Amino acid sequence: MLDHLKRRVSELLATADTATLSTSGPASIQVSFFRCEADGVTLYLLLPGTSDHLLNLESDPLAVASTSEWHLRGVAQVLQLQKCPDGLLLPQLPEAVGCVLVKIRPLQFQLYRHNGWGFRETIDFDPDSHT
Repeated sequence: MLDHLKRRVSELLATADTATLSTSGPASIQVSFFRCEADGVTLYLLLPGTSDHLLNLESDPLAVASTSEWHLRGVAQVLQLQKCPDGLLLPQLPEAVGCVLVKIRPLQFQLYRHNGWGFRETIDFDPDSHT
């Protein structure tokens, strides 16, 4: 992936501190707002350890995170707080007790149009790359 596109996605993800997470699976379609934090082009969300999203992600790791500005589709992985990358602030929040992190490795990033419908830009990621 071109470095300037990766940098652009990183900058846009870094502006969000909450995002909507959407998953589907045995717990049906789930859509919820969660605290989030970006590390480069990887997005981390802080979920309660009892969230139905976790059941869905066990059977289908594809997830969508979105804000009013962007839409990120990717492969999710559930991490215990102790196994998060150094420097991540989410695990240090008071509300992190009893929570887990969901790490989303991007497959596709889309920017919404400000006027009208649809997306104004789509950036695809190589699913085999380690971003």
